[in-house]
Amino acid sequence: MLVALLHGLAYAFLVPPWQAPDEPGHYEYARLLAEVRRPLRRADRSSALEREIIASLSAHDFWHWVGAPVPQPLPASFAEDPFLVRSGHQVGDEPYLHYLVPALICRLVSGIEIQVRFIRLYSLLLTVLAVGVIALTAWELFPNDRWLAAAVASFQALLPMVAFIGNTVNNDALALLSSNLFFWALIRTCRRGLNGKRAAILMLLTLLALGSKKTTAFLFPLMLVALLYLARQRGGLRPGHGAVASLLLIVAAVGLILWLGRGPAPTGWMWRKALVASGRTDQAAHQGRFALQVGEEGPPWLVQAIPAQAVQPWLGEVITFTASVRSKTGLQWGRLTLHDGEEVQRGHFLVGPRWTQQQLAHRLLAQPDGLRIAIAAGLYGDEESAKQLYFDDLRLIAPDGTDLLRNGGAEAGARWIEEAPAWLMQQALLWAKLIQPERPPMAAMTSVLSRLLGAQSYDVASLQRYGLYMLLTFAGFWANFGWLTLPLPVGIYAFLALVCAAAAAGLVWQAVWVIRGEAVIPGWQRGALRLLGLGVILVLAQTFLPMIGRNWQPQGRYLFPAFVPIATTLCLGLRAWVRPPLRPVLWIAYWAGFFVLDMYCLLGRVGGYYYW
Repeated sequence: MLVALLHGLAYAFLVPPWQAPDEPGHYEYARLLAEVRRPLRRADRSSALEREIIASLSAHDFWHWVGAPVPQPLPASFAEDPFLVRSGHQVGDEPYLHYLVPALICRLVSGIEIQVRFIRLYSLLLTVLAVGVIALTAWELFPNDRWLAAAVASFQALLPMVAFIGNTVNNDALALLSSNLFFWALIRTCRRGLNGKRAAILMLLTLLALGSKKTTAFLFPLMLVALLYLARQRGGLRPGHGAVASLLLIVAAVGLILWLGRGPAPTGWMWRKALVASGRTDQAAHQGRFALQVGEEGPPWLVQAIPAQAVQPWLGEVITFTASVRSKTGLQWGRLTLHDGEEVQRGHFLVGPRWTQQQLAHRLLAQPDGLRIAIAAGLYGDEESAKQLYFDDLRLIAPDGTDLLRNGGAEAGARWIEEAPAWLMQQALLWAKLIQPERPPMAAMTSVLSRLLGAQSYDVASLQRYGLYMLLTFAGFWANFGWLTLPLPVGIYAFLALVCAAAAAGLVWQAVWVIRGEAVIPGWQRGALRLLGLGVILVLAQTFLPMIGRNWQPQGRYLFPAFVPIATTLCLGLRAWVRPPLRPVLWIAYWAGFFVLDMYCLLGRVGGYYYW
């Protein structure tokens, strides 16, 4: 822990403010949470706060250090800067649990730079605690091999990217700590046996992890498998109860997956009173990652209903409906519509392939039943004019500036559990041949499977892109500083890849020994290693499957929640090549290699770039 503390302090004070991935967005989340004191929505973002952050970025030469052109004049928001817009927004996208303490810091301390430094120290504290937990986990897993346990624990303390990312303004530190706690509890349960208390602790730690960062989602299926496996291993299930327990776990897993999983349908938006899978796209966005699409490849229109209680305070007042709109190709007609139950107001416009802002003002009637707003392609009553249009950044602005719309940026996909009824209805109608399959109301699962299994996802260009992204993820796991703009020399990554390949080969070799009975390990330890291996498989699937069929780049830090199984498998694989009498020499060389790598990264790459 002392090594992790000193290592982290060096990066926390050596790296200038804002020179870590997504720091402005994470700081924005903390500041807004401190101000509104409730869970944030995307609409809570503040242009004034973004301008304040951008001024601080300029004062600290942000664009110079990331190698981007310095904007003149400064942008008024993150979305207006070509570099910052690629970062996306954390507000309304990430769980808020991690940001509670940073929000408190923002309330107690004044000044952006001072707040950033204190939030970095908070991240450092979590990272140091995470190292302490992985040390306890390693000693629990390898009680008779202290050298191996120390190697596993020190991997996290000495890895340059953990010292860098784990001590900046982001939510990775709590994800790392909570996932380490989960694996510590899992190993203890494997060794001591499953009971009600330990099962409850595993469930609570899973919830803690899920509340810290989305990259911990793989822990949920791992927890379900672990509970079932451990119950069977310890004889906790009677013969007739095994099937029932399995069924209950499957039902719980499917239910949570349907609740947590989000498909391509835009939540909050409807077409013909049903969700639509094709109304949201990641191929065009004004800001963020997604936009709404209507016309040829999507529904002809999308509607959102605003409840009466939401518009009640603004009776007799003027509200304004705004949207950023562009066509797919050429000049195309589109329209905005407001319907308050008695009066329908439409605004037609002609747009090209560049984003333009459209707006429609409307005075609310004395007693509206609610409000329905709609976006559509083409002229009203002329279906032939309905061509492809993209809508983003939709807002329904009340007189006090409140945004009454839900999911105006299309960033939130509908939960699969919302889409399931529409999908079942669609299947019934298709079976009865009452509808045509060209425009299904819901096809989330079909869309996902088509993306993963379709031949177009595995053409030469796509395979080259996947290979590049996997290499960049590997580099980002070990060391790639700044906004992933300060990589190490290729030769260092090649050497690290050879070390990982040797570890993988050694791990396979050791597995063969165990299967043949040439190496004997306790049953509880074998079970623990099986579960850790499953954890590696799940986190790799979670990290790399989303890039199949679309241009989405994963990052190395997305693997950090699986640090315990990754470090364990790496060290076990390396140990397999060395006879027991020489293993202390292996680990001394291991730590010496890390020391050389750390000194080069800290003094040569980071310090050399920013200071000398």
